[in-house]
Amino acid sequence: MSACCSAKPGPQNRASEGRPAPNSLPVAIIGGGPVGLAAAAHLLEHGLQPVVFEAGLSVGTAPLDWGHVHAFSPWRYNVDRACRALLERHGWKAPDAEAFPTGRALVEDYRRLWPLCRKSPPPCA
Repeated sequence: MSACCSAKPGPQNRASEGRPAPNSLPVAIIGGGPVGLAAAAHLLEHGLQPVVFEAGLSVGTAPLDWGHVHAFSPWRYNVDRACRALLERHGWKAPDAEAFPTGRALVEDYRRLWPLCRKSPPPCA
């Protein structure tokens, strides 16, 4: 295994003189859809700060384009473990695991992550 993938620091993952250590910098996430927000939830679990960049007007822009259509998989496959844990800590009640969400329902649940992410400095973009 190369040093970049191991727990042992190699030269490429140590801070250079005058530069911050990599784990002190926020992690950029491109896309504020369900997958991007799931990535942010995983980073928060590990004490890292995400910065989410979304090209649309709000998180979940793409699924809102098909908001009236039911997903092809039930909720149990559409809610990431880290997202579920973060949402439940803030009062979220999971929908029926076997129900098929619409794009809009999926976005409405994942949008609850956005303010949670924004409260973590530095804020999501």
